[in-house]
Amino acid sequence: MNESFEDGDSSIITTNNSNDFDDTHNTDIDQTTWRESDMIDDDDLSSGEDDAMSDDSSDTLTGYELNRDEWIILDCVQEVLNSFFEATKLVSGKQYSTIGLGYFTVNNLKEYIEERDGNHEVDQLKRLLLRQLINYFDNDADQYDFLKRHAFFDPIGFGILDRADRTKFEREIRNLDKERIESVVDSDLSSRHLQATAKKASTSNLLNGFLSSVGKRQPQGAKEVTNLSINNELSIYRSLAMQEYTDIIEHSKNHDPIGFWNAHGNKLKFLSALARKHLVVPCTSVPSESTFSVASYLGRKERSRLTAENLCTLVFLKDKINKSI
Repeated sequence: MNESFEDGDSSIITTNNSNDFDDTHNTDIDQTTWRESDMIDDDDLSSGEDDAMSDDSSDTLTGYELNRDEWIILDCVQEVLNSFFEATKLVSGKQYSTIGLGYFTVNNLKEYIEERDGNHEVDQLKRLLLRQLINYFDNDADQYDFLKRHAFFDPIGFGILDRADRTKFEREIRNLDKERIESVVDSDLSSRHLQATAKKASTSNLLNGFLSSVGKRQPQGAKEVTNLSINNELSIYRSLAMQEYTDIIEHSKNHDPIGFWNAHGNKLKFLSALARKHLVVPCTSVPSESTFSVASYLGRKERSRLTAENLCTLVFLKDKINKSI
């Protein structure tokens, strides 16, 4: 009986334990299942939100997407404005650009946008740009004439001027030369008779001959340079400027108007003097702005050198100087 009771109790205990295990296990399974289902529901919700957001983003991006016609227009804009981009780099760089180079650039841009190639979009853009270019340059007659006058003394500008403009500026130069000669003659008239009376009979100057022989004085013949008439100077300049223009355009020679006049200024004296006055004017304000920027930088750099030690030294010296005075 006892054994059976014990067996029964053990079986009851065992049964109860097994039931407890099953309940606990079932509870764990239920909790796990609940957590998994809860996670699945959360995933479903989050994925639904992501899908909704992605749909909105997709619609937004689709709204910004360019169609084929719009891409064609952008290509046309880039094609037309590329020449203006290169022109800006040419005349607005760090290197000095003359007004002659600026006139050459504007003239070539104008010729480019006057051309028509049958592409409706490109031709329409060129018409709009040509209208603005004419309004900015051609309609301002004084400014355009100013550009041409300065371009005359730059071979690259001279080469692109038409015959009427060249003739006009040559006439102005002849008038300037005539006025110069008249002023020189008037100033020399009062002193010429004094020089004639003070002039003595020429004798061989042995000292000058000796100095010339030892290289202390140049021979008189070597010092004299033939002065050309203004017509001859203009004729020679036409030939030299056109040759220089051809070398720049066809043979990629560097554009150097200052070097050109340094090479030919001794022969073209009057034109060289006028050219130097006109070539100092830059095409844009970039060189002057760069100069002011460099000057400002140097000024700040000099002021920054005033250290505390240097300041004490200066104060000490000022005090001693005041006492000595």
